[in-house]
Amino acid sequence: MSSDNLVYFLGAGAMAEAMIKGLLEQQVLPREQITATDIRPGRCLEIAEKYGIATECQATAERLAQATIVILAFKPKDLASALATYRAYLHEDQLVISLLAGMPTQQIGQYLPEQTPVVRAMPNTAASVGLAATAICAGQHAKPEHLALAETLFAAMGIVQQVAEPMMDAVTGLSGSGPAYVYLLAEAMLAGGMAAGLDGSTARALTEQTLLGAARMLQVSDHTPAELRQQVSSPGGTTIAGLQALTEHHFTEAVQDAILRATERSRDLARAATFGTN
Repeated sequence: MSSDNLVYFLGAGAMAEAMIKGLLEQQVLPREQITATDIRPGRCLEIAEKYGIATECQATAERLAQATIVILAFKPKDLASALATYRAYLHEDQLVISLLAGMPTQQIGQYLPEQTPVVRAMPNTAASVGLAATAICAGQHAKPEHLALAETLFAAMGIVQQVAEPMMDAVTGLSGSGPAYVYLLAEAMLAGGMAAGLDGSTARALTEQTLLGAARMLQVSDHTPAELRQQVSSPGGTTIAGLQALTEHHFTEAVQDAILRATERSRDLARAATFGTN
């Protein structure tokens, strides 16, 4: 990424921190080219001390106006109030990247100077270790070069998929919220291993490597997930017994329902912001 780019995070929550960590550790940008603001003084201090970047508890015109990329990383319900505060510092020569779940680019554009290019993105917190799954889409005024710049930014922290904007809510439900589903599975596997008699450290090590190995198999194999599952499911064997327990508890349906509910919640956030509710 060009050394001319200055990135400003409006909001310094978990997703912003994951991106800041990823940008620094993957050497996409030096810390001198990253600034973050947050209304919580303690959070500003924490991020500044942890990553050595500049932070502000109140965005200043000087730093925000100089930014080439402005990343919206606050809560979706705060869209109107936040941009009402910062709009005077923004201009159409900047690229605005929104991480706001459920917020359409057209709606975001209403709170920005006219013609401001907006790219909507949905990464996940694995950005902090360079393994994010991110989807992006272009707003009305975003040109191919804006989309390419956003793709370069996120590609340094994992994989990037361009999708049509109506699909962004589904992305949120699948990969945006997805790490939490995997962590819940890991919790259950760890607890199950300990219930079966393993000590905690052994159960955790085996759980971590099992998940890592299975994910890698999905990446490198030509087989579908169903085919890979069948390969380790010998008739009358131990895996079949375990899978039967998951089937009895409607595991597949539960995961699918989790994705659909998270997708619908993403749509709800946009409707709530539109009508001024939380």
